[in-house]
Formats: sequence, C-alpha cells, structure tokens
Amino acid sequence: MKVRVEYITEGENEVLIRCQEINNEIIEIKNFINQERKKISGEKDGETFLLSPSEIYYCESVDNLVFVYTHMAVYKINTNLSDLEFRFSVFGFFRCSKSFVINLNTILSLKSIMGNRIDATLKNGEHIIISRHYAKSLREKLQLS
Repeated sequence: MKVRVEYITEGENEVLIRCQEINNEIIEIKNFINQERKKISGEKDGETFLLSPSEIYYCESVDNLVFVYTHMAVYKINTNLSDLEFRFSVFGFFRCSKSFVINLNTILSLKSIMGNRIDATLKNGEHIIISRHYAKSLREKLQLS
C-alpha cells in the first residue's frame, strides 16, 4: 500500500482512501481515523473528561459501576459494559470476562494458563485474565490456535 501526504495551506483536512476493493485493512484504517471522533465521557475528581478509544486500556464493572482505565488514570463512566463493547468493538474492544472489556490494541503479550484461560499483559504492565468462556473467541479473533 502506498501512503502519500499532501500539504495544503487552506481548507479543511481530508483523508482520501483510494482502493480497488474494500478489505479488512481498509476498514481498519477507516476505523482508526474515525476513532478520534468517537469519545466517551469519564468522571474523575469531580471533573468530566472526554476519552478516545485509543486511550482506554480496559473497562471494569464493579458493583454496577463501570470504570475505564487509561495509562495513568481511572475514570467512572455512565454506561454498561455491553453498550461499551458494542460501541467500540470496531476499535478493538473485546469482552474478555463477565466484568471486563479489554482494548486488544493495548495487549503486549498473551500466555495460556490453567483452566483454558489466557493471561493478557497490557502495555502498562497490568495483567487481565481472559476467562475460558471468552478465550476461544479471542483466539479466533486473533487467528491463534
């Protein structure tokens, strides 16, 4: 694939994708570009912050509250994991257990562990366990055997 950047002095920034067919690579590029437009609001210390999907490492449900974890902070959000998973699945968000949704783009390494589960090490050093119920789906999604 050839990538070309053209500088302009006026007008609106524009991204043009020219292709013979729309394949997974083109869809991923389009989704990546659009992810900055899709934000979610999170609350921390009485302030509301807008978070883009690329900033989020994982989301956790605790006592009917949902928390979003980024590299340096934790935010409370006003949605449920199912909605979050649905809205951000195109950006690599994956339900990995009953109480976790993980951003697959933040995974550094995966290790199979006892009970047909997977230990995912994230780029920030945290470990998230993929339950056996979701492990097969993850392997299929990542095309692992």
